[in-house]
This record gives sequence, C-alpha cells and structure tokens, in this order.
Amino acid sequence: MPVYEQFDLPGSLACRIAQALRDTETWPRDLLDGPWDADTREAFEVAALWYARRTVEERRTVVDELSSFVPLSKTEARQDLVIGALVMTSVSRHGVGLAECFDARNELHDRRLLRLEPRLLEQIDDDLLIPLSAFDEGNGHHLRFGDHFVHYHQFLRRGFHGTVNYLFASALLSAAQDPSLDVRVAIDFDRVSTEAPRRIFEYDHWFGPHLTKETLDDPRATGVTRHWRSRGMESFWGFPLKWTDFRWTHFDGLKSFEAEEIVPAAEQSLVLNRYVHSQRDIGAQQFMHLDGAVRGYEASAYDRRCEQHLGAARKAGRYRKLFRLDGPIQDEIWYQLVVLFFRFNELVGEYLHPGFQELAALRWHWPDEKLAICRNPRSAVLSDSEEP
Repeated sequence: MPVYEQFDLPGSLACRIAQALRDTETWPRDLLDGPWDADTREAFEVAALWYARRTVEERRTVVDELSSFVPLSKTEARQDLVIGALVMTSVSRHGVGLAECFDARNELHDRRLLRLEPRLLEQIDDDLLIPLSAFDEGNGHHLRFGDHFVHYHQFLRRGFHGTVNYLFASALLSAAQDPSLDVRVAIDFDRVSTEAPRRIFEYDHWFGPHLTKETLDDPRATGVTRHWRSRGMESFWGFPLKWTDFRWTHFDGLKSFEAEEIVPAAEQSLVLNRYVHSQRDIGAQQFMHLDGAVRGYEASAYDRRCEQHLGAARKAGRYRKLFRLDGPIQDEIWYQLVVLFFRFNELVGEYLHPGFQELAALRWHWPDEKLAICRNPRSAVLSDSEEP
C-alpha cells in the first residue's frame, strides 16, 4: 500500500467535497488552485497535520508517489502542492461507485434531485428515463428543470467517469425537435445545482458516411459480425476495448439491430459495456425505435460472455437504460446517435462504413448548441444567445 494512501479525510468531509465537485463539474485536481470553501480549507488543515507528523523518509516517499498526479520534485517539492495532492487523491477515492449507478426505483424518493424537484417523479417511466420535453431547456452538458440544473446520467460520461458525452447529448436534443419522436434520457438523480455547471469540451474526429437503404431493408441481410480492435491498440484514445459485436435479425417485417462493445475485464469486479438496440420497419423503410444502455457483468461471469457472440450470450446481470426514441427516425439521425453514443469506439463507424464509399465522409462537430427544450416540443426553438 502506498504511503500516501494511508492518509484519508474523514468520510463525511470527503463526501461533501466530492459531491460539491460533481455538482459543479469540477475535477479533484482543481482543488490545487482554489478558491476554497470551508470544507476544502478544513481538508487542507487535516492533510497538513498528517503530513507534518510523517518522518523525513516518509515525506520523500509521499512526494515520489504523488509526482504522478502533480508536478513534484523530490528536492523542491512545495508543501502546499503535496498537501493539495493528498486532499485530491483522498477525495477521488470517495467518488461515485459505478455499481450504484444502475439505480433502483424503490430508492428514488431518497435521491437528492428528487427531494428538491419531486415533480420529476411523475415523469420517470418504467426504464427510469425522462422525456426531454419535460425539461425547460438544455444543451449537450446539462438540462434545466425549474430552478435546478440537472446532469446527464453517469453512464453517459467518457469512460463512465469523465466529462459528459456532449456530442451525443446534443444530437439527442436535436432529434427531440421532431414532434413525431418521443425522446427520453437517463439523468443523474444525485447531481444538482442552482447555477449552470461548468462546461468542458473534449474534441475528437469521427468520420463516416450517411446510411443508405441498400442493405437496411433486405430481410436476408441478417447475422452477427464482430470487429476487433487491432492488436497493440487495445487502449487507443485511452478507452480500453477488445471488440464490438453487431447483430441483425428479422421477424414479421421488422429488422432488429443490436451492438455491444466488449472491454477488457482487467481487475474490475463489475465490467460495464455499452449496448444499443433498434428496430426498423422495412416496409416503411424507416427506423421506428432506438435505445441505448449499459450492461453490467460480474467479473466471474464475464469470461463466458466473451466466449460467445451477441446472439448466443446470456443477458447481463445488471442493466441500465440511458435513452430511448420511439417514432419515425431519419437514417442520418439514427446513424449519428449510434456512432456518438459509442464515442471513443471507432469500430462502430468502421462497421457501418463498408459499401457506402460513394458518399463523402462526414466530419461531425457540434458547438455547444443551446437547445431550449420547451414543455410543448412543437414550439421548441434554437437559441444562439450564448457562445461556448
């Protein structure tokens, strides 16, 4: 056990700081710069006292260990940076447990957001999703309901921990402008603030063509396909990935599409994979349904999942739906939502590309569009009042 991990803030203090950081989209690393509130000042005092009681050798070891988190030199380590790094790492250990993010209906009344905005309870459906039309306004980073700003679900964040997948959220909001679509999304029931949270941008490039109808509406074009990430590239873009399974089936005029990414098990007790399901009416030549979720596998059962393809695999032990669209969905919107939901997984665009080379490659980039979500979706408007 590293020496620095012997330090830990009192649980209630660390949890209060961690919650404040989550509410404002602030990283623990930002604690090094301030400004500090009463809880943070108390945390620095506790850390300073612990550090002062270490031996000279222990302090050198702590500086060496923490140098991977903050720029510390063994010979010129600033004590304020060392103490800040101790607070930062302690608060990080009190972050969100992913197992808790699957949510449970019988616990909703105790969640922070729903205590402050009980009217939202009426909007939650059986999948714990909420219609985007229920919110007063929103953008790719957050939504607003009444006097409170609401965050997207933890599983809609990069690697399930980082910033929100704002490109996907912006595309979802754009789709919601079509009054014929019922668009629903999962939110974080514990993050809430009265001021607009900080907006963080992460840029990457996705290239890919529009979908065509050449194979989409062929009832014989079914089966399972697997695309592997190249050997040695498993952690490309900082997102570990082994392969992605794709499956098409057909029954009674409806084609169903499924895609599930398979990540390495590593040393996780709970392995999380993103999953998409969709249905297409081949007579009408239109997608009529799309939903996305996270599947959670116990590590002990994950090897068996990896040994089977998507059609033969058992259902995951845990499941949390994150969004759903019902109604006629344009092919372009469908394609964008699927690819952007699987952001940092290049295999999805790779799978959808063959056969469409005659179409020019697209580079998608959305600025932080301020899409006002009105209670009557037919009157929704696009506001350019704020620049990102």
